[in-house]
Amino acid sequence: MDTPDDDGARSPFTCRAPSDAGPGAHSSLPGDNDVVPAAPHGGRSPAWAVVLSEVFQAPIVLAVLLVLVPWTAHGTFASLAWGVAAALSVCGVSLATVTVLSRQGVLSDHHVSVKEHRRPVMIGTFLLVAVFLAVTLVFHGPVEITGLLTATLAASAVVALVSPWWKISVHGMMMGGTAVILPLAWGPWGLLFGPVAVAVCVSRRVLRAHTWAQLAAGSAYGVVFLGGIYWLIAG
Repeated sequence: MDTPDDDGARSPFTCRAPSDAGPGAHSSLPGDNDVVPAAPHGGRSPAWAVVLSEVFQAPIVLAVLLVLVPWTAHGTFASLAWGVAAALSVCGVSLATVTVLSRQGVLSDHHVSVKEHRRPVMIGTFLLVAVFLAVTLVFHGPVEITGLLTATLAASAVVALVSPWWKISVHGMMMGGTAVILPLAWGPWGLLFGPVAVAVCVSRRVLRAHTWAQLAAGSAYGVVFLGGIYWLIAG
């Protein structure tokens, strides 16, 4: 949710690196406005970094987890239906809304790169997640969905509180949490996601979307709190 979208005039594989600068956007926190060297290739970002950033953005990763984790745990049509319903209701609605608002110019882009825009987006996400979590609890949905949505509530709350002052990395949160959740759900096979998580975080730095401190903070929060919450509920 952190790299600027393109206006359609350029290929998504050569989009320009994001900037969070602007009137009133300068942060007083150390590391939030570090000077970053110019992007390579005449100011264009590497295709691999853009691809990783887009493919592994938080709503997409969460949607995949909501579908695959309960289905692989139970192997039933009901668990698959619950996962698809959760992915569409939480991730689909959220991503579609942000995409429309970014194209209308209400938001900076579909990754919501401007810090000040993040709080209302995350509040909306929090409400969507809370509603479907309540439905899951009332109708006794898969415990894996309960764990994933509860962890997402924690992430949404932190981003909503912190983002107006410091642009903590949502990609980092999602990668850290997923790197813990998949081994809990799939055993040793889940460890294969670790290098992917690292590569995605590096891509965010290459795209100049975050400082290393913002990435480290997001990843640590994801590992300890998102992974920990999932473990307590569904592990």
